[in-house]
Amino acid sequence: MLTGAVTAGLGPVTYCTRERLAAVAAALRGVKSVRTWETHGRRALRHVDHIVDLDGSFRASMLLIGARLPSRRLSRIERLSSLVRSMNHASPAPHIESTLEAFGRIAQVQPTRAPWITVSGPRDALILCPASKRALRMWPADRYVELGRRWSGPVWVIGSALDQELVHQIASGIGEHARALAEDGFAQTIQTLGHGRIAVGGDTGLMVLCGAAGIPIVTLFGPTESRHMMGPFHLTAVERPLDCRPCERPDSSTCPVGTHACLLDLDIDHVWAAVSAAIENHSFSAAALDSR
Repeated sequence: MLTGAVTAGLGPVTYCTRERLAAVAAALRGVKSVRTWETHGRRALRHVDHIVDLDGSFRASMLLIGARLPSRRLSRIERLSSLVRSMNHASPAPHIESTLEAFGRIAQVQPTRAPWITVSGPRDALILCPASKRALRMWPADRYVELGRRWSGPVWVIGSALDQELVHQIASGIGEHARALAEDGFAQTIQTLGHGRIAVGGDTGLMVLCGAAGIPIVTLFGPTESRHMMGPFHLTAVERPLDCRPCERPDSSTCPVGTHACLLDLDIDHVWAAVSAAIENHSFSAAALDSR
């Protein structure tokens, strides 16, 4: 998703990625076609003039062997350094702005702010992204239900195919004006973003996708910190300045101090106030905001 900061400047782009992310890549500005590793393999490089590798992964390196095309690449040292920092909770994680600067340097274009994905729709819905691969980043489901009940317009609760139960539970709890979407991939999700007036969720990839589509995002930060996400999005951060933060490690599944106060202490009124402020500060013309 972050590569959208440079694809418009590079366009027209043939984008190579995994099958699951093909719909996201196709929606990025400047992208004219998408080829997937699974379907095309080495044929993904046919009829291209030069290569801009913003991945720097082993898979990309193997694909480029023998390609004999001019290329500009994210170095493996940069990628490994990023991974090491992300695994060390005592070291700050890579800032999104730093990532975009690296992409701009490699692509030799000026990175742009979001939106990077063009969507169309009524822009009247509250989008909730309650799930996460990491349990420590999840706000309680019953609070998402209450948040959705306070919204007077349509509500979309979205997630991956693995989040079916949670997504439908929350949508059912909100009521008839809520709809659930949990899919393997992003094709329907991207269409749904056209309804988004504002999005609320944890520090997850779906929230980055909402931001990439130009939707104001209210992100609830628990074990991670907002300073690593600031910059390209219309972001309102809701977080507590606790001494134990940040605390997350890739293998962590429980709160190291046993309280999970970073997220449990974020009450409904606090988050609702952030949603209200974010809407007032954004330029969309209509808001489905309840006065409760």
